[in-house]
Amino acid sequence: QALQATLQFAPSWETLNDELGVVKTAVEQVRSSQALRAILMRVLALGNFLNGTSARGGAYGFKLPDLSKLVQVKSADGKTTLLHYLARWLHTKSSTAIDELKAQLNALPEAKDVEMGEKKAELAKLAGSLKVAQQQLEACAEDDPMGGLLRPFCQGAEEQLAKLQADAAATETELKGLAKWLGDKPQATTSELFAPLAEFVKTLAKAEADNVREEEAAKRKEAATARAATAA
Repeated sequence: QALQATLQFAPSWETLNDELGVVKTAVEQVRSSQALRAILMRVLALGNFLNGTSARGGAYGFKLPDLSKLVQVKSADGKTTLLHYLARWLHTKSSTAIDELKAQLNALPEAKDVEMGEKKAELAKLAGSLKVAQQQLEACAEDDPMGGLLRPFCQGAEEQLAKLQADAAATETELKGLAKWLGDKPQATTSELFAPLAEFVKTLAKAEADNVREEEAAKRKEAATARAATAA
């Protein structure tokens, strides 16, 4: 078990370190993204305009899962959705607006799948494997070759583990802070915080692509009509 710890500690540590880093980056991206803030403000404005003076109007905010409902709100003729309207409006303001949003939130698709509860369990398992190696080291005689192998490993691994534990605690604190900042419950998971936003960015980009195809099709139809009229 001690030998196994020396072989498995480094790759396990690196994987956990990378995953915690992704979550931390995602938290920073959501907090700092000016594009996201501007678009969410536009979504709120559109919702309040549509709801008018009804009980749902005049809202100060909305829950993240509500973003998925934008594609369900259709125009009177049923040919477009509120999501497509939003994408079109953003495109008229800046042709790169949605691309900028994707770039500013590129860590979310990966971060949403990093379950912090699972990472804490993996971290505890890593600490347990190090403890086995430390106990074996204490049981070794001074001239035992096993001690020569375990001593430098335990010293380095102990420092790495302490750093990773501190990073995990800090990341969890930052995640709770983000949940509060977004008006969600403090216990909100990475999936609950990042998945709605990641899906929103994805569907918004798809809506923009739909709009572009429709505009190109309309232009081709208009050109064909003009050619037919000229020929006639």
